[in-house]
Amino acid sequence: MDPNPPRLSIESLATFGRLFRPTNLELLEAIVEYEPASIRELARIVDRHPPEVTENVHELADYGLIELEDEGRAKRPTVWYDEFEFTGDVPLHGLDTDSDAPVVP
Repeated sequence: MDPNPPRLSIESLATFGRLFRPTNLELLEAIVEYEPASIRELARIVDRHPPEVTENVHELADYGLIELEDEGRAKRPTVWYDEFEFTGDVPLHGLDTDSDAPVVP
C-alpha cells in the first residue's frame, strides 16, 4: 500500500455529485475495462455522443481522475489507479451545494 496515495479535494457536494454521477463512473469503468485508444472510441463503447463524452472526460481530467495521452491527433484516456477510497469529514453546516435550494437552519 502506498504510504502517500494521491488525494483529491472536492470543494462542494455539488461538485462531488457531478464528478461521481453514474455517467462519469460508466466512463471510468469503460476506460479501465476496454482501454480505448481515443475519446471517440470511448464514446462508441458507452454508446453516447462524442461531444458529451469529450466534455465529461475533460472534466475528469481537470480533477486528475484520468489522464489524456496524445496519440497523434487523438487523446487516449487512461486511468492509473484501481479503486477510490472516500475518507474525511463532511460538515453539515455552511455547505456550498451550488444549489438554489433553501438551507434549513
